[in-house]
Amino acid sequence: MLILKSFMLLFLAFLLFLSTQSLGTSVLEDTCKRAAESSPNISYNFCVSSLRADPRSTNADLAGLGLIALDLVSLKATQASSHAKDLLRNPGLVSDKKQCLQQCLELYDDAMDTLKRCRDAYSGKRYKDVNIWVSGAMDNSDTCEDGFKESGLASPLTQENHDLTQLGSIVLAITKFLGA
Repeated sequence: MLILKSFMLLFLAFLLFLSTQSLGTSVLEDTCKRAAESSPNISYNFCVSSLRADPRSTNADLAGLGLIALDLVSLKATQASSHAKDLLRNPGLVSDKKQCLQQCLELYDDAMDTLKRCRDAYSGKRYKDVNIWVSGAMDNSDTCEDGFKESGLASPLTQENHDLTQLGSIVLAITKFLGA
């Protein structure tokens, strides 16, 4: 009898675990579906894979997913800045490309400073401030990309800029869903 009770408790705990796992997944998937439908800048698959890569997403509600997306866009700006710095270390850089990379580095550093303020604003539900600052970071990545195009050069930072724009768009979509 004791074995049966233990088995039943274990089975119930397993069912509870499964239900919380599927709840987290459905909030994430529903959020990404709505976000992708609300913005041409957001790929559903990119949204799901980006948010799901963070372990906090398993049990996150909508506000939690927004915070994760905000952390991801900040991380992407930091990675883009590091990549630009690495590229600038190449001694054989053409002058025009070097100038574009220096401009991008300044833009990324500005975006990183701006995004640092977003976390407190987000926690304080000041979503309009978050939207302004995230939009500015997205504009900076677009400006970086435009600098290469205007110089007739291929940008080595296109993927970072694209990801930063998508992640920023996810933040903007979520703050809109939260009532911004």
